[in-house]
Amino acid sequence: MITNSFMFKGSENCIFPIELVGERFILKVFRDNRMDFDSDVLKEKYMFYKDHDILDILDIGGINTDKRNLYIIYRYIMGDSKFLYSNQDLEILARKLFEFHNYDYKNDCFNYDNSYVKRIMDENNLLNKMPSFDSCFIHGDLHPGNIIWTSNETLAFIDLDNCAYGPREYDISNIRFDIALYNGVRKAEDFWEYYNRLYKTSTESIYNWDKILLNIQEKRVNQWINNSGIDCVVPLETIHSNYFAWEKYIISI
Repeated sequence: MITNSFMFKGSENCIFPIELVGERFILKVFRDNRMDFDSDVLKEKYMFYKDHDILDILDIGGINTDKRNLYIIYRYIMGDSKFLYSNQDLEILARKLFEFHNYDYKNDCFNYDNSYVKRIMDENNLLNKMPSFDSCFIHGDLHPGNIIWTSNETLAFIDLDNCAYGPREYDISNIRFDIALYNGVRKAEDFWEYYNRLYKTSTESIYNWDKILLNIQEKRVNQWINNSGIDCVVPLETIHSNYFAWEKYIISI
């Protein structure tokens, strides 16, 4: 049974909760604009995830006869996203991200040249301005909505479309931005401190990537601030205030 309502409707995919033989699954359908960009890479990634039990995937296929509108069916993960983090949450998140960065998946679909990070840097004319980076296996789209907390001490990263080998600092700065947006500057710095206890990153490089991400995320934040109908656990006034506090802090460094 497929519900008539979206669980999530994004610019590049739609998510539906479904029920099959009494079990809950997620149906993820990619839009044409995403398929135009990297359909073969996406298919190869999800076949890799299925073959290596990285996701509990039931089926991968195409809705249309030309196999466009790729769909994925995978088992529902019980849990919730968090936007407000305690220091214990930040420490757990840092540890899980460090473990994720240590994955060693050998497949051409994870090459940096195929990555979302390279694509978004190119779209923002930033390829020639990229700071130095430490390459590892990265998530590529790490934000609170892509982190499911299954218990107080367990979490799972979802939406693995953009995983690739790329800048470790991109993942760190990307989630730091959202932590700052919802929780304030101090919490963003606390998260980085917890990560640094596990793997020492370059202070100069992280702050340079923070500046890059600040530039990339500006449009997204402005859309939120100007959309009074958006459903968010944090008041828009707080997001607005935190954004400018983070901007002032990062630019001043």
